[in-house]
Amino acid sequence: MICKQMVQRISQKQQVCKGVVSTLAVVSLALSTLAISGCDYMEGLTKAVEEPPEISQPHLKVVKVGDDFKAVQQASIYVPIYSAIYYEDRRRTIDLAATLSVRNTDMKNSIILRSVDYYSTDGKLVKKYLTAPVELGPMSTADFIVARTDVSGGAGANFIVDWLASKKVSTPIAEAVMVSTGSSQSISFVSRGETVLQPAIEPEQAIKGP
Repeated sequence: MICKQMVQRISQKQQVCKGVVSTLAVVSLALSTLAISGCDYMEGLTKAVEEPPEISQPHLKVVKVGDDFKAVQQASIYVPIYSAIYYEDRRRTIDLAATLSVRNTDMKNSIILRSVDYYSTDGKLVKKYLTAPVELGPMSTADFIVARTDVSGGAGANFIVDWLASKKVSTPIAEAVMVSTGSSQSISFVSRGETVLQPAIEPEQAIKGP
């Protein structure tokens, strides 16, 4: 009888061990699946961020600006970007995400964004956001993102937005929104761009409207 009871107890322990092993296998498989899914998700986010603006924003149409293009208006806009800001002293900074928003304020005519370039605090070109000029339709907006983890610009970063138009248009607006969110505090503020260069258009370059 004692031997029989011992055999039953050993059998029960074996069944419990098998159950534990099975459970651990299921948990391990679930964790592996979540890890793979998480990697795929993060990879997808990375790919989305790296897409050119004309791909991520389908309303931006690539256009060719040849030597024969007749510009009636053109200008460069300087937009301050605070990729990081100081607090308490120079050794302590808060990293910020920035969104550059370029808005065509004209209700009838398109403008062309020839270049959108990002410069660092020391004046070095960090990134060219446009691979080719794009058309920005009437009352439409183009967005360009500087990720919070991108600290290459620093506290004195800036965008230079070059635009032009084949007709007389209302002046576009370019401004940046800086944001930082955390468990204890959130920061957000806006900086407005300023026109820094507006070349004179030669009379023979002007195009009369319809």
